[in-house]
Amino acid sequence: CEENSNSFIENNTISKNEYNGINIIDSEGIIQNNTITENENKGINCYNSSPDILKNDINKNIFTGIYCKISSPIISKNLIIKNGGNSIFSNDGVALKSFNEYNEVEVAQHGGISIKDTSNANIQNNIISQNWGINSGGIFCDSTSSASIINNHLIENASIDGGSMNVESSSVKIINNIIANSKKIVSNQRLSRWYKDNLFSEYIYEGINLKKVIYYFGFINNGPPGTVLVTGCVGLHKTVWAETGERFWVEAASGVTTWGEGGGLSVTVSLDTSSFQIINRRPDSSNPFITHGCDVIFSPTITSYGVGMSGVGIVVPNQENMPEIAYNNVYGNPGGNYIFSDSVETKSAQIFDLTGTDGNISSNPLLDSLTYELLEGSPCIDAGTPDTTGLSIGLTDYFGNPRFVVGFTDGLSVIDIGAVEYQFASTTTNEYILICQGEEYEGWFESGEYQRTLSSTTGTDSIVTTHLTVNPTYELEEDVSICEGEDYLGITEEGDHSREFETVNGCDSTVITHLKVNSVFNIVEDISICKGDNYEEFTTEGQHQREFISENGCDSIVITNLTVYPSFKPTFSVEVDTLISDIEYQTYQWYDAGGAIEGATNREFAITESGDFYLMASNENGCTYSSETFFVRYSISEEIKRNKFVYSILPNPNWGEFNFRIDSNPPEKLTVKLINGLGQVFEVREIEYPVINQIEHFNVSHLSKGIYHFVIQSDNYREDQKIVILK
Repeated sequence: CEENSNSFIENNTISKNEYNGINIIDSEGIIQNNTITENENKGINCYNSSPDILKNDINKNIFTGIYCKISSPIISKNLIIKNGGNSIFSNDGVALKSFNEYNEVEVAQHGGISIKDTSNANIQNNIISQNWGINSGGIFCDSTSSASIINNHLIENASIDGGSMNVESSSVKIINNIIANSKKIVSNQRLSRWYKDNLFSEYIYEGINLKKVIYYFGFINNGPPGTVLVTGCVGLHKTVWAETGERFWVEAASGVTTWGEGGGLSVTVSLDTSSFQIINRRPDSSNPFITHGCDVIFSPTITSYGVGMSGVGIVVPNQENMPEIAYNNVYGNPGGNYIFSDSVETKSAQIFDLTGTDGNISSNPLLDSLTYELLEGSPCIDAGTPDTTGLSIGLTDYFGNPRFVVGFTDGLSVIDIGAVEYQFASTTTNEYILICQGEEYEGWFESGEYQRTLSSTTGTDSIVTTHLTVNPTYELEEDVSICEGEDYLGITEEGDHSREFETVNGCDSTVITHLKVNSVFNIVEDISICKGDNYEEFTTEGQHQREFISENGCDSIVITNLTVYPSFKPTFSVEVDTLISDIEYQTYQWYDAGGAIEGATNREFAITESGDFYLMASNENGCTYSSETFFVRYSISEEIKRNKFVYSILPNPNWGEFNFRIDSNPPEKLTVKLINGLGQVFEVREIEYPVINQIEHFNVSHLSKGIYHFVIQSDNYREDQKIVILK
């Protein structure tokens, strides 16, 4: 469209043109609801024109989304995304390289919107995201132009040397914008690099003789203005000053000869243009060309000393031309939220933080990742300028929803920051408010429903119904018992302790804990039992441990040192009609077949009739054991006198060996036993048909020294003799 046309371009898809998508030259008109994508140069090119560019989807155009030169467009409610090069974003949000067929990184000068050469643009309510540019990713405005940049989203735009927004003019207004998460481009694109034409050569002849060949490598500075150093071998070392976009040539090699025809230098370039090889082609090896040392494969090294500002929010290249910057949310830009260069000439830069001045904030805007809408709780709600006079924002946002909706904070209808206004479901709003006892909300401090009417700047009333719940605060007391060595909520000492906590409703409450610490007992006891008895099921001598829970619920430990007294077996002798205990004990009780004999509690007991008898005796340890049961015949004394049984035990005392000799009148059958004082039987011999002068030899040298009992017994006779073993 050109020469005073007033065109209406609507509802079209304009894509993959070899140059621009739409050209507007010396014209006005409306460009609306179009999809303008993947054009080789600019999406929309305006020259000396004033179109309205509204509600278009402008994406993936190679050079710039919208380019304005000597123009005054209105740019509103457009989605301007991924323009300025074949940019690719990685998972961590870093813009990656994209190459053309020459292995060069393709990056446009300005990605989203470019305002140049005395243009005056009104840029408002646009979403400008993921655009790529050298000098700016989102919006560029040169020093001769002015623009009103109001209520836009500039999200994740990437630049090499200009930030998400690059503004050179002081007549620009930057108000109510979200400028967040600018990206750094991982590329050497801001440095100078060799140009795709690679090189050219100059041949110098004298007559027909070739005297000199000079090879030059071509470069282009796609970075900022600055000093560029090109090196790579001995003969390649050149320093130049180059402006942005300026091409320059560096002598890389030369050959010199004094005679002859032909020969020269051959330069081979790798397929990816990253390395070169210079080969001497002179036939006479004794007279070669001079190649400045670059006669092998090498790669030029390029160093730029320009100023890089990748990943910045707002860049002002000349601080003397300071624009108006107010009520913006500039957040999360890795190169700095704001950078102001002292001047283009000095190429030095400073980072200034405007957060907290002129209404500017820096906080996560809380955007929906798909629709770019503000989420509930976004700091951008009601955070825009309170005075929109003269800003020409309009009454609707990017989606066509009304502006100036009452927000959360104070009931006032202040415009939100960004291209999208937060919307409530209806003009009748319900809010559910929780406060704690002792607090108030809008002057109310009791639970209930309250209504208030709010008026917006557009004259629309909104009724807000507040459902107020006043949650109580608590003062609680508790009695808690613990055992020694334990803790309760970290408390170990007995006494009264106070702590505060936040209840599930968010209100602080106080709990006073009366803590009692119960003792844990460690008891040691010494217990003795007789062999054959038990104590708490313990039967073996030694130390035993058991745990029990005391009355206060605490575990305690009892250690029992248990002594087990040895058992013994009482023995007794019969002297005529008297039963006599062989050993003295603490207590005695004689038994017959009818049980305990009443009154028979002494060491000796005289029987009055024949029968079975045994002795129960207790020693000094309180242990009680029973003797064997024997049949004792009553009134045998006359028989013994008539038939005197005589025997000898020799020697006694002895050293472990003795003889038992029958001297006269033996019974028909004898039993002899050797017993210690505890009743333990060590040897028993049955003597069938004993005869006079019969000798029984005993060897007891294996026994310990002491007093033993030698018991002689027959059916009607029993006698006990003490034997002393001396060892």
